[in-house]
Amino acid sequence: MTKIFSKYIFLAGLCALACSNEKKTAENFMVEVPVMQLQARDTVVELQYVADIHAQSYVELRARQGGMLEAILVDEGQMVKAGQPLFRLTSTELQAEVSSAKAAVHLAEAELKKAKLELQRVKGLVENKVVAATEMELADAEVQINKAKLEDAEAALKTAESQLSYTTLKAPFSGRINRFALKMGAMVQPGELISTMSDASSIFAYFNISEKEYLKNRANKGSGGVVLPKEVQLVLADGSVYPFTGTVEATESEFDANTGDLALRARFPNPDGLLKHRSTGQVRLKLKQVDVFLIPQKAVQELQDKYYVYVVPKSQLAEMRTFKPIARVGTYYVVSEGLNAGETIVAEGLQSVREGAKVVVQTSTGSATKPAN
Repeated sequence: MTKIFSKYIFLAGLCALACSNEKKTAENFMVEVPVMQLQARDTVVELQYVADIHAQSYVELRARQGGMLEAILVDEGQMVKAGQPLFRLTSTELQAEVSSAKAAVHLAEAELKKAKLELQRVKGLVENKVVAATEMELADAEVQINKAKLEDAEAALKTAESQLSYTTLKAPFSGRINRFALKMGAMVQPGELISTMSDASSIFAYFNISEKEYLKNRANKGSGGVVLPKEVQLVLADGSVYPFTGTVEATESEFDANTGDLALRARFPNPDGLLKHRSTGQVRLKLKQVDVFLIPQKAVQELQDKYYVYVVPKSQLAEMRTFKPIARVGTYYVVSEGLNAGETIVAEGLQSVREGAKVVVQTSTGSATKPAN
């Protein structure tokens, strides 16, 4: 037991000695590289946000009345005008109901006319004191009853006519009809989807910014910036920039409880029909950034989607520091967090630097506030 314990003590001692030697080796390792001092400045950066693109008007065409799809009056992909008939369902039974309702109205009108004539007759008899005054009251009540019957019949006729009108689906606005979900002769249930249509003469690009970004840009307003720019660009799925500029029109009044984001909407003209409903892209904003650092890409290491620089403190022993860039401006990273003004970082030659190495200043490459042209 004593031998085993002694063995563990010996191994621990070797490990401590190895670690100590490794630390001393790192400290004794010297590298001569250029450095730069971080200075805060203001700049304008382009930020991109994933956009959800929608036509300015989009609707699902669903049947309000059941029946067989009797006629398709347009073709898939066709441009249609507001009010144009698109689909027609069988309507024989509903036409019969409309005819019956019209007959009920005519009957009610005749009954009302008869009651009014009776009221006039009784009125003359009362004036000549042939019958009692109560007879005229009864005749007047009969007129009111028949008026109510006529109103009820007219309401039933309107309902029947509305039901009949639902057998013809019309375009709610001018736009393009999309793919048909059903074919002619199919049985359609009330509420069943027949097709969709959209008006993409203008499109809406919805995108989200974080609460942190919103508050930061609102604070920048006092420094001459704006909360959000009015004009924005759209970067398409192939990386090209959409030729028309968009305008931010609407902002939601509250942040999403799950993501903490604020939703915004930008409108883009679409005269050539290039953009389609549910296209993909990114909205590009130009935002003023206050008190940020511009760090050359050659001073940065990228490892597994993380960004590092070597900070050189007063001890001159290199310390690896991680940061998250806001964006890129030319060959520079724009940084607002993770680094501090006045700190010195290794400007280039990172391949010869390692954690804990002693940095000897070779020359100054200038300030981190001066991006390359």
